[in-house]
Amino acid sequence: MLEKSEKNCCGCTACRCVCPTGAIRMQENEKGFLLPMIEEEKCVQCGLCERVCRFERSVGKERDAYAYGIKKKKGRRYSQSGGAFALFAEALLEKGGIVYGVAAERANVFYARASGAEGISKFKGSKYVQASVGDVFWNVKKDLEDGKAALFCGTPCHVDGLVSFLGQKNADMKKLITCDLVCHGVPSPRVFRDYYAYLERRFGVIREYDFRKKFSGFWHSHIESFLLKDNRLYVSENYPNLFYSHLELRESCYHCPYASEKRVSDLTIGDFWGIEKADPLYDDGNGISLTLANSKKGMELIKEVRAKAEIREYAFKDCLQPNLQHPTKQPEAYGAFWDSYARHGFEATVKKFCSFNETDYRKDTSLKKCRRAALQFARSVKRRAKKML
Repeated sequence: MLEKSEKNCCGCTACRCVCPTGAIRMQENEKGFLLPMIEEEKCVQCGLCERVCRFERSVGKERDAYAYGIKKKKGRRYSQSGGAFALFAEALLEKGGIVYGVAAERANVFYARASGAEGISKFKGSKYVQASVGDVFWNVKKDLEDGKAALFCGTPCHVDGLVSFLGQKNADMKKLITCDLVCHGVPSPRVFRDYYAYLERRFGVIREYDFRKKFSGFWHSHIESFLLKDNRLYVSENYPNLFYSHLELRESCYHCPYASEKRVSDLTIGDFWGIEKADPLYDDGNGISLTLANSKKGMELIKEVRAKAEIREYAFKDCLQPNLQHPTKQPEAYGAFWDSYARHGFEATVKKFCSFNETDYRKDTSLKKCRRAALQFARSVKRRAKKML
């Protein structure tokens, strides 16, 4: 019988999808993370849920990894780093393929399907929340059965869950390209929903929320922004401070087998942190994607997009980041944080544990001041990253 806790489950839903009797449902726990629950009266003890689960058994594959720095020649404004994902997605769409990525609507973050250029725009930009999977695995399976090429981009654990599910279903994966992220860990959906509600109570209805506002020339920073219905724009470091506290991550993230040089996908993408040392002349401050080609399919896709991007090859050792070597360390205050959250709620807890400053909301009337704040925050993030090494 499948028995999962937040520590040994990444919430990929492969077990739910593979169950032949629909005995497994995903249920949100007190922290806001989804876990599989079995309706025992429907369970036929087939063992498929145990076989499909890869989280504690998967350590990736030994592959020759080729590291690339990618800058999209145009259109980086709406991409979080160098636009690598957009390039790969556009290449699939041009061949009539389908793209899967993570989208956000208000406080909800989820995997979605796109069959056109307009659809992939919702996937651009980072989302610092664990995304719900829904029925996306089944959608990918159907697209492959229909002979369509598909690109699936997500966290390494969810990519591995998809591949394991498709394997159990004997799906033909020749036309599937998988792309994972250099993942720091997935924050709690409950915390983000509570934060979003806090913002709307204070400021009014939010029209657009950006987890990481990208100022021109200040890609190294991490500043959130939100645009209200009346067109007022605010910026802050509060949600980034929550994220970098590491207190709101799923417990399995601290034991993640995918935070390693061994990758499970055809491609791995992320911000190319460290490019200022590896190749300072290439760093223009507007974002560079780190891309690892982990398979022949991944390498071929990189070759396809060369004409639309500036691409340079680097030694893998020059691209190593903490989460390509080990999981994020669990803070000592993790238990106290969640105990306080259960007792006292969002505001009291984040003000106590997360450098949360309720006065730290600035109207974006002075771009110069916002950029200065962004630069200061970038320096603090670098200091934190060094401690993780």
